[in-house]
Amino acid sequence: MTKIATVTNKKQITIPAMLFRKVGFYNGQKILVRELDGDIILSSFDGIVNELAGSLKSPKQWQGKNIDKIIDSAKKEYLTKREIHKNYRSSPNGVEN
Repeated sequence: MTKIATVTNKKQITIPAMLFRKVGFYNGQKILVRELDGDIILSSFDGIVNELAGSLKSPKQWQGKNIDKIIDSAKKEYLTKREIHKNYRSSPNGVEN
């Protein structure tokens, strides 16, 4: 099936409804976008996620923890280290304030 779509000035396209339903896409879904020999190919990202699920072991400190808590903890750690580094760089002789 071939349909025509228009690229907007925001570089967005609307996938025609028939194609959208035929390939099983759903609203809010992540789509893999890749280029192959000058063509753009859209694929469901779900298959890749399911295929790779469980292929990597998570670090021991993350096992059994909620992913949102892991992300929040990593953000706090990063921002704390960044603030310490910023304070160190802005103080005379590299001595922390």
